[in-house]
Amino acid sequence: MFIVVQKFGGTSVANIDRIKRVAEIIARERNRGSSVIAVVSAMSGVTDQLANYAKSSSSLSSQNELAEYDVVLSSGEQVTAGLLALALQSIGIESRSFLGWQLPIVTDTAYSNGRIVSVGTTQLMEAIKKEEVPVIPGFQGVCNERIITLGRGGSDTTATAVAAAVCAARCDIFTDVDGVFSADPRIVTKAKKIETISYNQMLIMATAGAKVIHPRAVDISLSHHLETHILSSFSDISGTVLVKDNKGIERGSILAVVSDSNIVIITIFRINTDNIFINKILDTLSDLAIPLELLFDAHQLDPSFKFTVPKNSLGVVCSLLNDLSLNFIIKDEVAKITIVGNGLAENSIILQKMFQILADEDINIISANAISTNISVVLEAKYKDVATVKLHNGFSLDAV
Repeated sequence: MFIVVQKFGGTSVANIDRIKRVAEIIARERNRGSSVIAVVSAMSGVTDQLANYAKSSSSLSSQNELAEYDVVLSSGEQVTAGLLALALQSIGIESRSFLGWQLPIVTDTAYSNGRIVSVGTTQLMEAIKKEEVPVIPGFQGVCNERIITLGRGGSDTTATAVAAAVCAARCDIFTDVDGVFSADPRIVTKAKKIETISYNQMLIMATAGAKVIHPRAVDISLSHHLETHILSSFSDISGTVLVKDNKGIERGSILAVVSDSNIVIITIFRINTDNIFINKILDTLSDLAIPLELLFDAHQLDPSFKFTVPKNSLGVVCSLLNDLSLNFIIKDEVAKITIVGNGLAENSIILQKMFQILADEDINIISANAISTNISVVLEAKYKDVATVKLHNGFSLDAV
């Protein structure tokens, strides 16, 4: 049985006309002989609106409040799933929606950032045998009879987890761009599409802030050797294929420049490196599946602990630090720029050139970090776009 899981992001299902186009994409795949399982995000902008409703009603600082927050947020995908099932039925394709708790998609207990533990497949396989198209709301699961959402971008995670569970032949991630590019094409007009990219390189790009696919979804694809395509629902152009190895990237080569402004810097003062609070913070954020990146400042004289977290996790992190009675400050309006490639950190020429390009634009670097696969700098958010463009051009990615 040739099963394809197709995931459609918020822009792909932003209105009824686009949902009808999604139904046509599914119909086209079925006409090729595939059985299709669809996974959908909320309609574009809906999750933000639902989050604003919740935030205006609560501080969202306790587990009970976060549990209700997940109930609110998960409703957006539920609406889209029902609408897509209706659109498929209207063109003669049998379809029905399955909510996360109905399958079930079981998660751990991390509200708003749940990690998938298992995916029930019995009902999905029965629907496929009846030549139905199951439509699954992404971004949601269940634990102890409570709805758990998977974090922003979690529909990608749902799609790859479902694809792995049903042993799908392929997982298609549909978005609003034609694949993975050497930089965000909305920032760098000369960005080039990458035809194939390794799972590991895509994982680095996604972790650095590339929005085309969630890092956890890439991790699942890697773990299960799942053929994964990233493509646009608005064109018929072939997208980017994730592969095991990308042997065309030599050591010292740069693949892409990735920018991310969805971060804040938190600095905790008067804390020693052997302080028990550090382990407490790291353990708790790990339990909540909140990504943290340590920053090192050679000019910092006072004992401090500095790190970045995603903006949408700030409320939970601040609540934790307040509970620990720690003194801290928050610096927002920052961004991280990452160049991704192979054998970068050990190449002093690349490091020197990166810093020189930024210096030529009078861009102050707040923090920097370098490993073999990527070099990243944190800087003021106002410089994000110009830094991305200049680095992309400076490393001749425009000409690739």
